[in-house]
Formats: sequence, structure tokens, C-alpha cells
Amino acid sequence: MKKIKILNESWVDEIFEIEKKCFEYPWTKRFLKNEFENSYTEVYGLFVDEELIGFSIISLIYKYNLSHIKNFAVLPSKQNMGYGTFFLLNIHKILKKNKIKNIFLEVRISNERAIKLYRKFNYKIVEVLKNYYKNNNENAFRMWFNLEN
Repeated sequence: MKKIKILNESWVDEIFEIEKKCFEYPWTKRFLKNEFENSYTEVYGLFVDEELIGFSIISLIYKYNLSHIKNFAVLPSKQNMGYGTFFLLNIHKILKKNKIKNIFLEVRISNERAIKLYRKFNYKIVEVLKNYYKNNNENAFRMWFNLEN
């Protein structure tokens, strides 16, 4: 059974393990912990049969009815099984309930799987960010999605 829960800092070790499996240049555990200290940030977990298989870190900017998906990950062993689609769809529903109208994110231009998922939902590339990722100077796409459409 699939479900989404809000996570607290007690999940940081499990989140970090997923982060390391998903990304060549993972966030540090300290950086992940810091996200839990931000009052404007929510961390969601995707569970399948009580196992955490994915997470998303989202900043909520209520003043502008805007959210920033800062991190979105599903275990590689669970990718291409519909879990990412389920997770993103339900994040959209949660954000809509919170009166969020627009979402933006950054994604490595080499992350074809993620870009494919976001395009499936009609996220638009609005900007190319040159040398955005400092660890290897890779460019990023800034993508934008309007929840009202």
C-alpha cells in the first residue's frame, strides 16, 4: 500500500541513505538536517508497505502562493514502477490544498528520468542556469508548473 507522510528529523538517516543511492553528488546529512530546521520547509516521505522509498523537500512561500521542490527522490530500485508519478501527483494535491498555485524546481540537464517525469506533468523549462551545480559546474533547467491549469 502506498502512502505519503510528513517526515520529521528522526528520518534523516533513512533519507540520507536514499539520497546517496539516487544522486552522484548527494546532499550531506548536515544539509538535510538543516532543512528540518526551516519553518517554511516540509519534508514528505513516500512509503510502500511501511518502507520509506522516496522523499521530497519542499519550501513553501505562502506570501506568493509558491513552492520550491528542492529535492525529489525515489530509490533507483523502485523507479519506472509508477511511484514517482504517484508521489508527484499527491504532492500536487497537498500543495493545492495549501493554496499553492505555482511550483518551481531545478534539475540537472543530465537527469533525463526526472525531466521526463516533470514533463509528463507539463512542467515547463523556463530558464537554463549555467554552472548551477558547483560540484561539477553542470547546468540546470529551472522548471515551472502552474497548479491551476
